[in-house]
Parts: sequence; C-alpha cells; structure tokens
Amino acid sequence: MVFTSSFSGRDDRPNNSVQRTALRADVPGFCKSATLDEVRQHGHVLTPGCYVGAEVQESDGEPFKKKIRRLTARLREQQAGAARRDAAIAGNLKELGYGIKAPLETIGSWCGRVVPEGL
Repeated sequence: MVFTSSFSGRDDRPNNSVQRTALRADVPGFCKSATLDEVRQHGHVLTPGCYVGAEVQESDGEPFKKKIRRLTARLREQQAGAARRDAAIAGNLKELGYGIKAPLETIGSWCGRVVPEGL
C-alpha cells in the first residue's frame, strides 16, 4: 500500500519492475509503503499522516529558545505594522465616505475572539 500527498489524475502505473520498485521507496513526509501489519496496528485507519510522518529537517544551528524569541518578536512587529496599515486604510475609506461602521474590537467579538489591547 502506498500513500502519497498528491495524485496527478493520470494513469501513472509503472510499466516495468524498476519503476515498480522505485514506486515503493519510502520518502519521509511524502510517501510510505505500509505493510498490512502496520495498517492493523493503526486500527485500519488509512490516513496518510499515520504512516508518512514528517520529512527530516536540517538544523540551522540556532538554539530553539533563541529562535522562538526572535520569531515571536518579528511576529509582533509584523502585527503592529498590519494594525497601522489597517488604521490607514480605514481612515482613507472614511475620507471617501465609506467609513467602517464598527470598531475593530466589535468585529473581533463577532468572531468570538478577544482582540488584544493596542490593535
């Protein structure tokens, strides 16, 4: 049994033994040839993620804690920039007579989300 992450929709059946063997090669994060015993162990669940797993990622050498702090700070900067752009767009629309009738906090509460202060 072969699980893959995509299907071309064409008849791509292998036409020789070399192609059939290559088709069975496991590629982490993409495909896996699962035995019937493996399928039994997963309770006959055929979800590809149960078998395929994730592809191996090379380390960039940056310690996780340092990387998450850096990325979180970058995310906060980007969110602040987005909020400034949203405010500028709302101001431009208001000048054109198409003002937003509900403030951002109200829109957030409609979605069931709490909008953090400062946005």
